[in-house]
Amino acid sequence: MEVLQRGRNARTGAKESQALLLLATRPGPRPAQVGSRAAAVDERKVQQAWQREMAKVALFPGRTHLLPMGPAHARALGYRQEELVGVPSAAVLLCAGMGHVVHAGALRPGERVVDVGSGGGLDALLAAKAVGESGRVLGVEMVEELLRKAQHVAGRLSQLKFLKGYAEQLPTEDGSADVVMANGVVNLCCVDKGRVLREMWRVLRKGGRLVIADAVTQVVKPWLVRSQPGLWITEQAGLLTADELRTLIVAAGFSNVQQATGQNLWSATRD
Repeated sequence: MEVLQRGRNARTGAKESQALLLLATRPGPRPAQVGSRAAAVDERKVQQAWQREMAKVALFPGRTHLLPMGPAHARALGYRQEELVGVPSAAVLLCAGMGHVVHAGALRPGERVVDVGSGGGLDALLAAKAVGESGRVLGVEMVEELLRKAQHVAGRLSQLKFLKGYAEQLPTEDGSADVVMANGVVNLCCVDKGRVLREMWRVLRKGGRLVIADAVTQVVKPWLVRSQPGLWITEQAGLLTADELRTLIVAAGFSNVQQATGQNLWSATRD
């Protein structure tokens, strides 16, 4: 973090620092350093705000929440009825993603998958079906209430497990995954999006694939809005534009970055 200058807030008169976050990558062909729109906000408080909100979603899935969710939302995202056959209804009720990452990931039997922010477990369950008993799927979730729901619906699938963890520090080894996927996590929920993407790069093997679905914005919220943790929930204050998100994916070390036509779905490769 490099402090560029100090000055006074035009509204309050208080002294403030303006900072630029410089992104680093692992050894290898090093992308140019990229400045991100780093929000001057307490990362832990944002995590706690999301944990409270998503705990309510897990405990009361039939209520109206700030995020669209449920069977109708799943159908709108492209989840087909035939692929949901046999999937516990509790997992479909908790569908609150931004796209169909399992379909976009084109998962193959025997692959190892990490689902970051696995929520109620719908994507991880579908991934487990796709990779079969010879594959492995790890769902990582920070919200205890969602984690318990997912662990319950996982049943006896030997190739599927869920662990508590954070996108910024995934509980798995370097190069342990063929595919990392995330649905409505990186841009919507995470403060240090560059760090999260670099962590995803770390756990992917060489040639592994990244698939993310996320919300984006046309106009980034002003600093005063982004600095308030609660507004990351009610106003989606942390969102970057699609171009900025793509820039961060490249800066994390990924190549062949592609966005699905007309969708907020990105895929990329770890060289």
